[in-house]
Amino acid sequence: MKKWYAVQHGDDFDCGYGSTVKHEAIKMANAMKRDPYYDGEEIRIAITEGDDDFVIDQIIIREAAC
Repeated sequence: MKKWYAVQHGDDFDCGYGSTVKHEAIKMANAMKRDPYYDGEEIRIAITEGDDDFVIDQIIIREAAC
């Protein structure tokens, strides 16, 4: 099954923004990390497999500010 790398931030757990290519999702997440709009928010990549949005793993790009 093909994996989906969903780029997420803060309390937004939507899986609609991302890529099937891990490297591309990392580039997208790093761009989000540099955007001042997302300052202080956790930036992560939720990894799903198949047609559902069940998360099998995640990559934390930046931890949330305390």
